[in-house]
Amino acid sequence: MKKIGLFGGTFNPLHNGHLQLAEFAAAQCQLDQVVFLPAASPPHKKGDEIVPFSHRAEMIRLACSRNKRFSCNTIEQDLARPSYTVDTLQALKTSPLYKSEAQFFFLIGVDAFIELKTWKAYRDLLSEINFILCPRKLFSRTQTVLFLTELGFVQTPLGWEHSSYLTLYELEGAPDQVSSTEVRRTFEKSGDLYQKLPPTVADYIMKHGLY
Repeated sequence: MKKIGLFGGTFNPLHNGHLQLAEFAAAQCQLDQVVFLPAASPPHKKGDEIVPFSHRAEMIRLACSRNKRFSCNTIEQDLARPSYTVDTLQALKTSPLYKSEAQFFFLIGVDAFIELKTWKAYRDLLSEINFILCPRKLFSRTQTVLFLTELGFVQTPLGWEHSSYLTLYELEGAPDQVSSTEVRRTFEKSGDLYQKLPPTVADYIMKHGLY
């Protein structure tokens, strides 16, 4: 059975840290494919700093073109808004692209994961997809463990197990993550995009005058 990692996010913009994390998760969890899912209208993020969906999707496509295991799926563009992960997952499972049997894994930062109870139908998500928890810089693992325990998960050699939910995995030794916000602030201060972005993405931003 094919193992597909789903990497959702605003990707405003996608940067080298996203790609490094996807590569690390694919290697450690033996994923056959990593699909980047740009959020069309993320319910937990507000503001006018988010560039149009078409630009964010194109930057992902450019960045993924050098890795045959990476791809961009723009399904959220066609879903009702705001876009909720549980609805995106259901749409993906019934789409022609994934109609064959596949095991799905959802990559998520631990900072977002501990807010899971605020997500739409979060119990359904835990029952239908394996989560892969990605560490975040300056974020205590103790908080993650406490939250998992609160949800009823028990740590085993295979991962975090639950009687009603699918196994949840933690990435070990993953590279520290910077946020897209940090990347934008660096650009505002120094004008340097090429240090933290794939060259094709940096070129695209400069060409279209984004951020």
